[in-house]
Amino acid sequence: MNLQSTIFEFAKENSSFHLGKLLVHLFKSKSKFTFSAISKEINKMISEQVLDKLDDDQFKFLKRPKLDFEVDQALISTQICSFLHNEFPFAKICVWNAQDLVQFMQHIPSINFLIVEIDKDAAASVAERLHRFNSKIILKNPSQSEINRFITSKDVVVVKNLVSQSPLSRQKNLFTPKIEKILVDILCDDVFFMLNGMESEHFYQNALASYIVDERKLKRYASRRNKLHEVESLLERCR
Repeated sequence: MNLQSTIFEFAKENSSFHLGKLLVHLFKSKSKFTFSAISKEINKMISEQVLDKLDDDQFKFLKRPKLDFEVDQALISTQICSFLHNEFPFAKICVWNAQDLVQFMQHIPSINFLIVEIDKDAAASVAERLHRFNSKIILKNPSQSEINRFITSKDVVVVKNLVSQSPLSRQKNLFTPKIEKILVDILCDDVFFMLNGMESEHFYQNALASYIVDERKLKRYASRRNKLHEVESLLERCR
């Protein structure tokens, strides 16, 4: 059995383990691998999301590799996206559906509204043109009470200000949010009031377990939105 297979089998039997415990196991099995080779293999398995590093010498076996987060394109109205690109060809517009949040939540609400984010100077114009373009209910930077009233409706578009330096992914002519943006925005915006309290902790636990999260990018954006302390506290509790 090669070194990777040996570590893999050990990790499967010990969901979290200390490096010292692994070294003892390898010594007892009379393996002739050097410490340098073991460290190199562990780092490789971490980069491949087979292992997760919890502390200096503490590791966790991941039952499945973490993935890059992508919003569900099927939940986004192609008609609205085309309209926005044609009307505002040079604007940075982020479009996604609140239903993308459900996979991370413990108490699953029936949410299905579209979110359009654009620079605050253009938000009013976007809301006005969307209102003329279709029959959907257009809410610009809505309050909690407004969202609560329309939260279950498929006929709602929320237009909100796009925070500068937001972590975004390019999708053809528009943008979608990266997981780091979502993890911060749920702590800031009234539109995500359903994620208050313990729900945000469950959200973080599920997101961190399922997807690759760039903590440097997350903390940089959290600092931009004055939520760094809260994000760091959640990360600490969810490790």
